Amino acid sequence: MKFDRAKNAVKTCLVLCLILCLFSIILSSSDPSLSVTVMLISGICFVLSIVIAYLYCICPYCGKHIILGMFKIKRCPKCRRDLATGAKYGKGNKKKH
Repeated sequence: MKFDRAKNAVKTCLVLCLILCLFSIILSSSDPSLSVTVMLISGICFVLSIVIAYLYCICPYCGKHIILGMFKIKRCPKCRRDLATGAKYGKGNKKKH
């Protein structure tokens, strides 16, 4: 799985986790057993997002895990390659040829 696709999968899992948590809170007063079930599904989504981030959010060029800041990062902090195009960047923002 490519970095962008993994990043979107993690984002989707985290949003689904948040929605399910809120739904569980709403259900807690009316049906406690359903609330617990929804909370468990939310926990599974959260764990799945961590597993996807660890297994697939890596730089395709140097293999460094990119977990912290994965939603805003454009270049690998280790090899300084653009994660979308693969272009090599030097120090600062200058592009190397």
